[in-house]
Amino acid sequence: MTHSVDLPGNPPPSPQRVSVVLGGVTPPAPVIIALERSPGTNEFLLTFVADPGAYFTILTSTNLTDWTVVRSVLAETTTNTVSVTSHADVGFWRLRRGQ
Repeated sequence: MTHSVDLPGNPPPSPQRVSVVLGGVTPPAPVIIALERSPGTNEFLLTFVADPGAYFTILTSTNLTDWTVVRSVLAETTTNTVSVTSHADVGFWRLRRGQ
């Protein structure tokens, strides 16, 4: 795509990248659908549903006040399963959009 007339300074046509801005579009919230712990270890398999191509930070907490970052992950498909290591006493998990 190239631009044409009506640009300030009337520059000659040249290649131009196109950006699209959408208003009012809210991506769906990620949802944890399964969490399995490997017996005798602090290894977990966390399965979540999210929009592909988005980055998420996995956090854990024992009290819903103090959150610890466990790992960042890219949602490669709609349903994703990742391996994470966390303390055995963790009772709460959440995903936050962004790294």
